[in-house]
Amino acid sequence: MGQIDAGENSGSVSVNAGNADKPQFALVWERRRGGVLRVRAKPAPQMALPELETFFNDVNGRSRECALEYVYRRRTLEYHGLAWKGEFWLDERLRLGPPSIQYEKAAFGPRAIVVDAQVESVGISDSLLGIRKAA
Repeated sequence: MGQIDAGENSGSVSVNAGNADKPQFALVWERRRGGVLRVRAKPAPQMALPELETFFNDVNGRSRECALEYVYRRRTLEYHGLAWKGEFWLDERLRLGPPSIQYEKAAFGPRAIVVDAQVESVGISDSLLGIRKAA
């Protein structure tokens, strides 16, 4: 759950390790406009407090190191115009290419471009957002 408005944003989330029935810990955050982000964590009964502290120390360490990984993503972008026939490498991690099948009879119309990208992310779930930034 989360709340975002002009004055503040806040929310909470239950974090688990593959078992949705038993949350490992709960996070609650709050940030007033122009203020600092305050985060509180509460471990579930089956998780010891030292385990939670170790988890947060690991997360903070990766954040300080700016630890990123590259995740491959493929998406399509729609545009109106002439058919895209070739491929274009914007850099070593971002390629625009044609779809495998195109309707060739119309000179101008809705078309698609395939975007192949290796997206910088802190995790696989974050990489879904990254393709929007790269494209």
